[in-house]
Amino acid sequence: MFSLSTPEETIERPFVVGRYIPVVRSLENVSEG
Repeated sequence: MFSLSTPEETIERPFVVGRYIPVVRSLENVSEG
């Protein structure tokens, strides 16, 4: 029962983090100038 709901979260979360990391890095690069 757990395995039905948890895989979606474990798959989605890394994707979300993977998408935000480049954005955060680009923002940091811009702020550094």
